[in-house]
Amino acid sequence: MTKYRLLLGAALLLTAVRALPAQEAPAPLVVGTLGTGATVSLIRSAESGKWGIDVSGPGTPHVSQAQPARVEVFAGNVAADEYFQDDIRQLASGYSSVDTAAGGVIGVAELSYDSGVRFRFEDRWSVSGAVLSVQRTVTVAGTAAGGFLSTVLLSTDPSVTWPDIDYFAPGLLYGDTIGHEDRNAGGRFSYL
Repeated sequence: MTKYRLLLGAALLLTAVRALPAQEAPAPLVVGTLGTGATVSLIRSAESGKWGIDVSGPGTPHVSQAQPARVEVFAGNVAADEYFQDDIRQLASGYSSVDTAAGGVIGVAELSYDSGVRFRFEDRWSVSGAVLSVQRTVTVAGTAAGGFLSTVLLSTDPSVTWPDIDYFAPGLLYGDTIGHEDRNAGGRFSYL
């Protein structure tokens, strides 16, 4: 009789576990639809609860970034003119809050750095025709030696090659790497 009770108990437990509702992913917040048909959305991670950007659609390479708020902090000795890879620290996060605004969506994130320095990001994403735009405001609170560089980094699937995409970022990227030195911004080591 004991064996029967254990099996019945295990069967009830399995039934109860199966009856629990599945954890649903939060609905995306749509920024807009590009002229190419791709949808631009802010997607909330079920794991972290933070928001990232996602561009996907038929005939369009999938582009995304789970942590769009990014900063490189340089803490080297500028006066000595000596720079080492260890002098650069990468910080990144998804948006902690998002909201709709006239013509787009606003994502807000905050990153903390040593010595009480905080970087607050406010990114305004919008779509017009075939163009996805972001207007970024970074507010820094606190002080520290060195400097920082804010970046917008979007990732593609490894199967996507440079000829598959056509990006334009004024002052940085003009569709391809031709005419750029390899290690300069816009050069092949930066993007290939």
